Amino acid sequence: MWAVEILPPPFRPTYGRCQWLATINLGYTPQMRTLVATLTALMLFATTPVVAKDLKTLLKSEDQRWSVIGAWKDGSAAFEAGDYQKAVQLWKPLAEQGDARTQAMLGRMYYFGEGVPRDYARAVHWFTKAAKQGSAAAQAMLGRTYYLGEGVHQDYAKAVHWYTKAAKQGLAIAQFTLGSMHYIGKGVPQDYAKVVHWYTKAAKQGHAKAQVNLGRMYDKGENVPQDYDKAVHWHTKAAKQGSAAAQFSLGGMYGAGREVPKDHAKAFHWFAKAAKQGYLKAQMGISTLYWTGTGVPEDFVRAYAWASIVAAQGLPSGKENKKHFSKIMPPAQITEAQKLSRELWEKYVVPFQKE
Repeated sequence: MWAVEILPPPFRPTYGRCQWLATINLGYTPQMRTLVATLTALMLFATTPVVAKDLKTLLKSEDQRWSVIGAWKDGSAAFEAGDYQKAVQLWKPLAEQGDARTQAMLGRMYYFGEGVPRDYARAVHWFTKAAKQGSAAAQAMLGRTYYLGEGVHQDYAKAVHWYTKAAKQGLAIAQFTLGSMHYIGKGVPQDYAKVVHWYTKAAKQGHAKAQVNLGRMYDKGENVPQDYDKAVHWHTKAAKQGSAAAQFSLGGMYGAGREVPKDHAKAFHWFAKAAKQGYLKAQMGISTLYWTGTGVPEDFVRAYAWASIVAAQGLPSGKENKKHFSKIMPPAQITEAQKLSRELWEKYVVPFQKE
């Protein structure tokens, strides 16, 4: 059994603050067009005192609705610009009036401490309100808080409850997490059919970790019929999205000629991509390929440099190779390799070290 990650990082934007906003279903543009059309039609036909009175009441109601829309949009602009305090000021009155979108966003801001002090209990308060109104993002985050016991007593059954609600709404990150919980049997009985079910749903939406896990299961025939075509299919999709784990797996497949025709150049290609994302085993792999000239021109300096940074990270095979290379290479080459290893360390190790 390979290690499976249960909880992916929470919904924190990694490529722009609007990522979380996109998770909240806005759906305003068609509604706004409908409102404009309705008001225009009413004004055109407002020829009697009764209709005029009704229109006045309607306009008051719609003015309030437009005000809500304006506050949401202004808050969204502030949030996108990183002015979290302004976003909180604009959104909190809406949340208190029962607006699910702003409730979900306030929950997220209390969770991360954006514009407000970090407060898991308050985050849970707002997530719960939004989740009960059907916000998939809030449901997933509420599942996370119950799983980790953040602001609430840890409760795996409740975590599953909320993740399931979000997953059934099509939220890929919830589908992936639910699949992982079924994989290890946490909060639910272990059920590999459901693992594949939820991973597949998430993978088809482009969730890279679900794609990697599916690829591994089909590759090993772990609780599913072994299917090399599906293994390659899912690993390739994840690798093209930048998953270092998938890139390393593909490199191994091409290097060994397992599931795909042997192709050392492709093996080096995928190992190098993973290595440059700090993936330790891939760094060891390209060191070996440089040393043997397999799939890439022979280069002892680069082989030593990569082995050196692998050794510094504690991998025994890296230490053994570095020692072996030192006995064969001339001093001038070793000096050059040591200089290169320092550069590689700064580029491909330091940025990926966990704090």
